[in-house]
Amino acid sequence: MKQDISIVWFKRDLRVFDHAPLCAAAVSDKPILPLFIVEPGYWSQNTSSRRQWHFVHDCLQELQQAC
Repeated sequence: MKQDISIVWFKRDLRVFDHAPLCAAAVSDKPILPLFIVEPGYWSQNTSSRRQWHFVHDCLQELQQAC
């Protein structure tokens, strides 16, 4: 038996609070699958820093705890 799910793609905005797609998924009766894809091309740019990656890591841990 197949079950419908809501997939919420976290591309750049990793906030848990006031995230419109996450809020919309939360009011449905479907399970939520949060999705984040690491983009190597984005992180290899000269403008990306280790500090930014650590921030994303911390946000993803918060997201995991919230869901």
